[in-house]
Amino acid sequence: MTKQLASEVMAILWQDGKVMGISHTTDTSTDAWTLPRGSADGTLGSEQSCMHMVQRSLGYPVSTLWLMDTYAVQTEGGHTVLDCFICVIPKEAVPITPATVTIKWFTRDELARSAWDTMSDSAIRTIGQYWDSFFMTEHL
Repeated sequence: MTKQLASEVMAILWQDGKVMGISHTTDTSTDAWTLPRGSADGTLGSEQSCMHMVQRSLGYPVSTLWLMDTYAVQTEGGHTVLDCFICVIPKEAVPITPATVTIKWFTRDELARSAWDTMSDSAIRTIGQYWDSFFMTEHL
């Protein structure tokens, strides 16, 4: 069996001092939270793919976006490379999500106390560790 290499984008959505996590189940007490992610479109590049993914999944554009890091994650089907972007959502934006998705806004302290899926875990640890550097108001 040939292992596949997948290229995806992941978004750390930041709004007014909090990071958004999503769950694809209604019972969030038993499920790990995840960061929004989607396939990278090779014709657009990862930055444009992330912007389109956020626009499609939340119904609202990002106001600022920058690459935080790239992660390689081993999965059952092979290897996934994730370009992880920090995306600032304007304060007035109210994300529109499908009925099958639950969203929660996490403070820095809540990030460490919550369960995250394998694909999001490294990015969450990085965000928790460097929160002040990433989200100082003069950057935004």
